[in-house]
Amino acid sequence: MKYYLFICLFFVASCSSQKKSDNEKEDFLAVKRTKENSKAETKSKIITIFDKEGKEVINLDLNQREAFLKYDKTKETLTGQYTDTTRSKYFNATGDVLAVVKYDQNGFSLYQPNNLLLWKVEYQEDIIKIGDNNRMRSPYEIRKNDNGNFRIFSPEKLWGDIYLKKGKIYMRGAIAWETTDTKIHPAYSIFLLTQVPEHFRIIIWLEMLRKK
Repeated sequence: MKYYLFICLFFVASCSSQKKSDNEKEDFLAVKRTKENSKAETKSKIITIFDKEGKEVINLDLNQREAFLKYDKTKETLTGQYTDTTRSKYFNATGDVLAVVKYDQNGFSLYQPNNLLLWKVEYQEDIIKIGDNNRMRSPYEIRKNDNGNFRIFSPEKLWGDIYLKKGKIYMRGAIAWETTDTKIHPAYSIFLLTQVPEHFRIIIWLEMLRKK
């Protein structure tokens, strides 16, 4: 009887020890997964743009949840926070909301904090349209030509083309900047529209980069 009781107690202790070991292993794996997910979420893409004198003009640190921007030769800053899959908010250096970006199945729209539409970006096959109204009347259009360069048009004129060669960004055929980016993206075309305030151009550029 004592022997039987001893065997039972030993079995219970062994099961308890195994359960504890399994729980500890599961806890360890859970922590590891959390760390790995956290690391993946915070992995950044960093792009720096320099002027022809080699001075930093724009610096972008972009990850899945936030974006940190320095522009105007790093004198100004912007912070973007992706609140959910439908919108993002952009803050200036003092923490004021500068703009809100709302996403839809065709692109995104840029709004003032009071919900007034500023710019709308819409993707249509090989054309990207940028307008200042919901109906996209008289929009700017970004198109890729046969040489792989991007051009931006309005109904009245061609605003210019842009391409990347050996780390240098060419705008209208002349070197405008140097960049750490490795390939040209249609997003850079927005910089040709000087009539759009700089901070809004930069937000549109960033959002287009995110969309890929």
